[in-house]
Amino acid sequence: MWFVKKGVCKITEWVPNQVNRHHERHVGEGEFIGERNILKYRWKGKQLPLMWPRRRYETTTYCEMVEIKEEVIGELLKAEPLIYTLINNEIQANRLIIELRHIRKQQDIVADSFWNTFPRCGKSLAKAEKLKVPEGRIGIVGCWTQITLVAPRAALDKDLYIRGPATLWVEPADPRGADGLTHWPENAIGAPGVLETKLKGVTIIAADPMKFMG
Repeated sequence: MWFVKKGVCKITEWVPNQVNRHHERHVGEGEFIGERNILKYRWKGKQLPLMWPRRRYETTTYCEMVEIKEEVIGELLKAEPLIYTLINNEIQANRLIIELRHIRKQQDIVADSFWNTFPRCGKSLAKAEKLKVPEGRIGIVGCWTQITLVAPRAALDKDLYIRGPATLWVEPADPRGADGLTHWPENAIGAPGVLETKLKGVTIIAADPMKFMG
């Protein structure tokens, strides 16, 4: 993890299976990059979740950065375990918002509207569960959720969304946090407005090794 002391860094994020879809954002002085490594600290999983994005980091100006080493992250989590939950929620929400913006073809979905709608459309997983995606809806699985099975298999499309009717088996990538799944009304694609109250079943979580590239 790095603290940006001076300058601007561009982060390019993509999910390997989502062809030609890249999301870019910039971070500047006083911000962190690689904070998702907090979630990966002492992670025991064998493979990363299907929706876990890769990242490329590039400096766009002269930069000065301070490295926060793994042992420091460990001390932070030991002193305040709630940090894991806070980072988990932020990373999971940010990634789900990116997916929802892609589905709706709109950029007006922000963190506030996402969290306001979450109690009506959210589904937090503390253990392995079997879930249903109703007909006419699209299931979006969070980037820290392991998908163990989808039936029928053809319900998983090229964007890694699950098109109902379908059944899927999912589980948290790490028992320290919850995972993400969203059911989105298929007929709402491209419609105006922010998050639909018809949304059902969401959750949230994320993590993976991040290597700084300048």
